[in-house]
Amino acid sequence: PGLDELASMLFVSRSHLCSAFSRETGQSIGRYAKARRIERAKTLIASGNSVAYVAARLGWPRPSAFSQAFKQATGTSPTEWRDASKG
Repeated sequence: PGLDELASMLFVSRSHLCSAFSRETGQSIGRYAKARRIERAKTLIASGNSVAYVAARLGWPRPSAFSQAFKQATGTSPTEWRDASKG
């Protein structure tokens, strides 16, 4: 669900949800979600899935956008990470 839908499901406002999440976890919902997506991507890449498959599966609009986000988060490209995780 999106942020507005999640807030509605919890019967709180979007701003209250964001504030409470940040207060409890020390990070924004967006940062948390991105980190979880990157962790899931690592698992999918290590399982031998292609960068294009992982990007589409996890909701990035283009493989290049996924690769850029992955490199920003990990310091390495998805294919470099896969190769390093094999050894």
